[in-house]
Amino acid sequence: MVVMKFIVNAGSSDGILGEFYRFVKREDRKRALVSRLLQYALVHQVLGVPFHPIIIRRTIEGKPYLEYDEVNPEFPNFNFNTSHHGDYVAIASEPLCLVGLDIVSRIIPGKETILEFIQNFS
Repeated sequence: MVVMKFIVNAGSSDGILGEFYRFVKREDRKRALVSRLLQYALVHQVLGVPFHPIIIRRTIEGKPYLEYDEVNPEFPNFNFNTSHHGDYVAIASEPLCLVGLDIVSRIIPGKETILEFIQNFS
């Protein structure tokens, strides 16, 4: 609940909520929100950073990263990536090597044609 309150309060100043509205479908917005909550929870749990100073940015390619001044010697290159599709939202992290993650639901939603399903990825 604390993380959700922080995200909502921070939304107007740094565009956190705005990034969810780039998704057309409400279901995709929900998955994006869960993805962001997982990122905050991961940073908080693994690095012990309080929620308030956590700042998550995106690279030009869209990969999330933690903007934080203190380097943890146990995790010198701490990084993470998230993915969401269908009923799934996932997060992976790695303390040394760059990590990537991409998940795809194998079930095509009944309301979409195959072409519409494929266009979701462009």
